[in-house]
Amino acid sequence: MNNIKTTKLFLALINACMDLLSPVSCPVCKKNLLKFPCPICPACKTALLESKIPPAVTTAYMSKIWSCFFYENIAKNCIHQFKYRQKPNMTAIFQLNIQHLLLTITPLLKNIDIIIPVPLHKTRKHFRGFNQTELIAKILSKNLSIPIKPNILIKTKKTMPQVNLPRQERIINLKNCFCVQNSRIIHGKNILIVDDVTTTGTTLNICAKELITRGAKEIFGFTLAKTR
Repeated sequence: MNNIKTTKLFLALINACMDLLSPVSCPVCKKNLLKFPCPICPACKTALLESKIPPAVTTAYMSKIWSCFFYENIAKNCIHQFKYRQKPNMTAIFQLNIQHLLLTITPLLKNIDIIIPVPLHKTRKHFRGFNQTELIAKILSKNLSIPIKPNILIKTKKTMPQVNLPRQERIINLKNCFCVQNSRIIHGKNILIVDDVTTTGTTLNICAKELITRGAKEIFGFTLAKTR
């Protein structure tokens, strides 16, 4: 068994043991969840749904980036559970925030042709077991009736996590790590790129630049969270 599989199995075992020790507690506030068939308790669910929606932003290659909530407090905890505790069922909670934001911005997305999730490097995706941005993209696709193309944008280089890196180091970290496969599919298309968290917009902007260079028309972005 290779090192990745061994580590992945070990982490899964740790998570399972932790769940057995506290199988019905809200991961955010630790409230008992025996009566709540939901990843988090009703109070945290309500608080997340009532989170303030950040203002949309633009970058050099993106017409607009929308986010559901700020990356803090309950939202930050939920995303941590989603990504690092291997809890894809958190999408059941995020879906409510996504739908809430879509009530406002759907008219602005009427010309979107394709949804593309920000890719993970294959080793990281294998380690985690899923790409969280693909799960977010599936919710958007279902609500907007726009197709997902997860294999158009590929991450060819394994990079350091972007978290805590200064802006310039983020750019250097992601240099030449994304490529487009089958550019014919994106030629002349308006594309919505999906990520989990945006800080400086570097990842989305670099992805957008690659897509536009290969023939895409206009690029928009959608994330669960945005840092302040």
